[in-house]
This record gives sequence, structure tokens and C-alpha cells, in this order.
Amino acid sequence: MTMTDTEKMKQLADEVDGMADLFSELGAEPAPSAMCGKPLLECMETIVQHCRYTTHLSNGHSETGYRYEKKIPLDILAEAGHLGKALGVPANLAVLFSIIVDSTEGCSLSRNRFSRELGASYVQSLKYENDLVCLTANRLISRNRSGDISVEEEAMNAIINDQPLKKPDFSGMSTLAILNRISRLFNKYSSDDGDMDRLREECDEIVLANPQTSFTRTYKAKRIDSCTEMERLLFYALCHLYHEHNYDEVEWWDVRDYFDDSELNELQVNFRYEQLKIQKLGILVSSGSDGLQDKDHFQIADAVNESLLADCGGLHGSGQQPGIVRCDTIQTKELFFDKDTEMRLGDLEQLLMPERCKEVMDALKGSGLRTGFACLFYGIPGTGKTESVYQLARRTGRDLLAVDVSQLKSKWVGESEKNLKVLFNRYRKMACDAQVAPILLFNEADAIFGLRRIGADQAVDKMENSLQNIILQEMESLEGILIATTNLTQNLDKAFERRFLYKLHFENPSDEVKARIWRSMMPDLTESDAGRLASAFNFTGGQIENILRKRTIHAILRGGQPTLDDLLGLCREEAIASENPVGRIGFRG
Repeated sequence: MTMTDTEKMKQLADEVDGMADLFSELGAEPAPSAMCGKPLLECMETIVQHCRYTTHLSNGHSETGYRYEKKIPLDILAEAGHLGKALGVPANLAVLFSIIVDSTEGCSLSRNRFSRELGASYVQSLKYENDLVCLTANRLISRNRSGDISVEEEAMNAIINDQPLKKPDFSGMSTLAILNRISRLFNKYSSDDGDMDRLREECDEIVLANPQTSFTRTYKAKRIDSCTEMERLLFYALCHLYHEHNYDEVEWWDVRDYFDDSELNELQVNFRYEQLKIQKLGILVSSGSDGLQDKDHFQIADAVNESLLADCGGLHGSGQQPGIVRCDTIQTKELFFDKDTEMRLGDLEQLLMPERCKEVMDALKGSGLRTGFACLFYGIPGTGKTESVYQLARRTGRDLLAVDVSQLKSKWVGESEKNLKVLFNRYRKMACDAQVAPILLFNEADAIFGLRRIGADQAVDKMENSLQNIILQEMESLEGILIATTNLTQNLDKAFERRFLYKLHFENPSDEVKARIWRSMMPDLTESDAGRLASAFNFTGGQIENILRKRTIHAILRGGQPTLDDLLGLCREEAIASENPVGRIGFRG
């Protein structure tokens, strides 16, 4: 009695399953090729060759496509069974996956093209939707919001290496590792049309796989897992933005890439009316200058963040934050100025002493006046502007938040403005949390406080104007201390000049002051030699410090202290160099 094709298929399938069970009983993980004698890649090639067809048209052209039915032909049953076992899916899905791999050709596959490859209309191809969902759930493919299909790299690596696809193990991670992994996922998926469902699912898996961490303990205690999928994705986005970019608070623009327009609108409306569960649980709160009335700025509540991040130092961590200079780490440095500059710096120092500053601010507030102090230090390079800010911070017990203007500006549209808003939000939070308000320092401020462009139509000019408008608004509402230094006052916009309460000019030092600087840096100089050097060379303090450095190097290389003639030679070199636009070494400023 002969066997039917169906009986032959069933027998072969049973043999495949039996061989796999045998290996399992022996405690061994078989290489897929051991089950049918072929490596996985050859199995896939056999499947693709069998499913691909070519139709020759009457006009001399031809069309290619793939046949896919859930009933697997006997010719590829063994290969499909082995491939399915290795990938953790039924044999028919292994066939569909092979067709997708061949169709994508290393790129993404649109849903329309997927339909055409299977010789079906779009509506007809919908019968494969459950199969696509299964392939996605098993991490063989990913799909973005438009339905475009991409093959997962891990799945292809398993096939190429002829190894079973192992499901990722997220257990044993620390809170910091969880945050790093969440940020990597956002960087991977947050394209214009990324697979946000996959992103959220993987974040869920990572968090729930690590119950030992403060992050997961807080996540479950606060019942974040009971929030909707969109709300959880928003929560993960805030964690990513805080961890990766130090965003204490965000606005809806910052999370626009993670939701389609209808989802973002739904979240925004429900947030405004406090209908989100993540709000009702006290996890997501309003923030910004208007407190709870500002529905455009929001953040994870500080208490929740502290609890989430307890394993790695709590809110902001315990380590030094970028740009922050603690006042007790600033080295004492003696500075020399003319009497008028010394007097005005002394007055400013007295004003910034915490008790006196509070008294003045209370008086201004009582009179309905703005309480923030914005100061401008201007003068030629090397006259001690920036170092004066550092010494003021040290003497008045105020930390510094020093702004790196180059890092504020970005080539991406909207990023520079966002960076600037984050900076001022960060400063406000520092000022609110600290017993003594820190100093916000914009060094070489002409790079960002410059003249505004009238009728700007170039993208760069528009960005510069936008940044300046943000700063002008922030200076109006400033509650703290901002000091800007600049070498080029002629490039400063008049609107900024009006907003600086104090303007201090750092002049080129007089001969008397220069002599004092020479003696302070080189105590072995006689008063006569110091006076001679001061009158002979019109140097700033920064240039004199340059010469001290060169003198030290000279002594090491030549073996002995330089003579006065050697020192004069170094001064002449510095004088020649100063005629050209070269970089400065020495005094910050």
C-alpha cells in the first residue's frame, strides 16, 4: 500500500520533531544542520528557490514573485521544519520569513511591495497579517508605523552562523544598565517612522526582567505597568531624555518623534485636562516657569525620579554634572586691576554675598521690580574677565554653571533652541535646589549675544535670532545671577546691553598694575626690572602668564634660570605673536 503525499509529509514532520526531541533528551543543543544535513542558510535558499516563480508576459517582459501557502509542499518540508525549529516559529512561518528576507534584499519592504511579491492585492495580503504579527513577536522582523517590514539583524546572524536564534536575556541588569539599554533602543527605533510598539515592548521586558533594581521596584510600586501603552512609552521617553540628554523637563515638541500626530494630540489633550492615568498616579507632573499652570512643560516627578534612580545616586546622580564648577574647588588667584575696576569688583562682590543679595532681592521684589542680576564683563582678551567671575564665585560661595556655547549650537533645525531652553531650565532647577543661587556664566558671549539679523531669511540667521530671542526672554524673567564676558562689545546687540544691570569694563592694565603682575608671577624680579618690563611691553595679564610658562620651559630645557636678556627675548616673541590672531594661553578671559 503506497503512502499519500499527505501521509509522507506527516511522517517526515514526525521524524524532524523526533530528532529534535532526541537531542533535547540528551541535553544537547543540536546544530540545525544536524537535523536535515543542511546549514540554515542553505535551507533558506532551497525554500526561496522553490517559492520563487517567473511569469513570461506576451509583451516580452516577465514578472517574478513568490508562492506562499500555509500548507507546506513536501519538497521543502524538511528545510522549513529545520529553519522553523532554529528560529522558534512554525515551519510555514519559516517559509514566509525566507520570502521576506529574499524580497527585502537588505532594505525595508513596503506593505504594497509585500503584496505584489506574493501576487496579491493589498486586501488579499491582509490574510497574512497574523503571520506577520507572529514574526514580529518572535523578533524575526520589525514593522514601522507605515507597515514597512525590516529583517532583524539578530535573526540573520543566527542563520548565517547556523545557530538557533536565542531569545534575549535581559535579567541581571543594574538600574544604570537599564537606562543605557532604554536609550540605545530609543536611538535605534526613533527614526521618522520607527517601530514604537517594538520599542515599548522591549522596554517593558527589560524593566520587568530586573525586579532587584530600584528602577523596577519603583516602576511596580507606582503601578506604571498599569498605565496605557502610550503612557508607558511617554514614561520611557522621559527616562531616555533625562539619562541621555539631561533634560529635567520637556515639552511636547521633544517627544514628537515617538508618536504619530493623532496619538500626540490625544496625549496632549488628556494631559491638559489631567485625564492621563500616569498623571493621576503622581508620576507625570507639570513643570516650567508657571508651575502647575504650565501644561506645555512636564517631567517625571522629582520624588519618583529619586526613587527610580536610587541605585545610581538618585536624581542627577552624585557625580559632577557637565559645566558645573563647585565654588570650593576654585583655586585662589590674586588679580591686579586699576583702582576703579578693583572698587567696582569689590562692590559687586559685596552685593553677591548671600545675606546682602537676599536683602537686595527682597527689596526689589517688594517694589515690583525684577530680582535677577545680569552683569557684563567686557574688555580686550587676557585682562582677567573670566578669572574674575571664578574668584567672585569662590569668595561668595556660589557654584558656577559655565556655558559651552559650541555645544549649545547644533546643525539640526530646532536643536540649538531646545538646548538653550534646557540650559535655562537646568539653571532654574539648580537655583531652586541650592541654598545659595549659582552663577550662570556665558563666556565669550558675543558668539551668542551678537547683533540680531534684520529680515533674516537664511536658516543660520533665523536660528541665531531665535536663540537671541530666547535669551532676551530668559533675562527678563531671570531669578538668579547671570554674568557674560565678551571681547567685542561692538558686536553686542543693544537689546542685550539694556538688560545688563551692571557693565564692567576691564581695561588694559596701566604700567603700575603690570609691574605688580610681573612681580606676583615672578617674585625673583627686582622692582626695577619689573617696572622696565611693564613700560616696555603693553601686555595683558594673560600675556604675562604666557611668558612665565615659556620661562619655566626655558629653565628646564637649558638647565638654569633665564637671564633678564633671555626674558626680554621671550617678551619680544610674545609681542610679535600678539600682532597676529593667535590663540591665548594664560588668564581665562
